[in-house]
Amino acid sequence: MKNLVLLPAMLCDEELYADQIGRLGGLVESSVAIATKTSMAENAAAVLRSAPARFILAGTAYGASLALEIVATAPARVAGLWPDYG
Repeated sequence: MKNLVLLPAMLCDEELYADQIGRLGGLVESSVAIATKTSMAENAAAVLRSAPARFILAGTAYGASLALEIVATAPARVAGLWPDYG
């Protein structure tokens, strides 16, 4: 099964993706990574420490920027990317 890591906007948590996770059902193994560090690089490193070896990455607002940082840091680990600046 594919792993999906979701990165919410600042001041948001897993509630932001509750509907999407519910609709994805058993298609992917979903997890939400909350940015708690003071820099983009520190947050990217924290996500990479906790993420599976290979994963799909989706982010909203700050989470989208963080997703791009993660791809730049460890491109071989990211199987797919969906940044949403909406």
